[in-house]
Amino acid sequence: MPASSRCYNLSANEQKKEMKPLLKNRGFTLVEMLIVIAIISIIVTIAIPQYRGYIENAKRQSAVSVLEQFPLLLENYRAEHGRMCPDCKSPGNYFFDLEKIKKIYPEFRPQGNSTAADADLPYTYTLSIKVTTTGEETATFKAQPIKPGYPKDIPIGTYK
Repeated sequence: MPASSRCYNLSANEQKKEMKPLLKNRGFTLVEMLIVIAIISIIVTIAIPQYRGYIENAKRQSAVSVLEQFPLLLENYRAEHGRMCPDCKSPGNYFFDLEKIKKIYPEFRPQGNSTAADADLPYTYTLSIKVTTTGEETATFKAQPIKPGYPKDIPIGTYK
């Protein structure tokens, strides 16, 4: 006879005695808990490297996006002023760091529309412009990581 049907025929004290063995089996055993912890740790060890890979790829894409802004900035400046930069009046090589780039090209925003300081930038951006004797200008721009752990294989862009 099942336990549930027997309980109807028993007194209240007898019903409590009948139910006691059922209540003792409600918790988890130590082995069950260890198995659950082991499964969760295996899942985490698989997921974390994948997550790091996505973060590194996003950082790299951010720098590539910033480098893609340079030709547009240079073309806009050239359209307004007739040359790529105010210092590029005579033949030679001209080098610009991030501060100088931001002064010449105020539209350049390596952080997008964020108000974060340049100290928070993961990369430093440089621009070099070569002016030949014929007046032809060639610009080379690149991003170099300044914080450890950032990808180093950012393509260098050249614009004429």
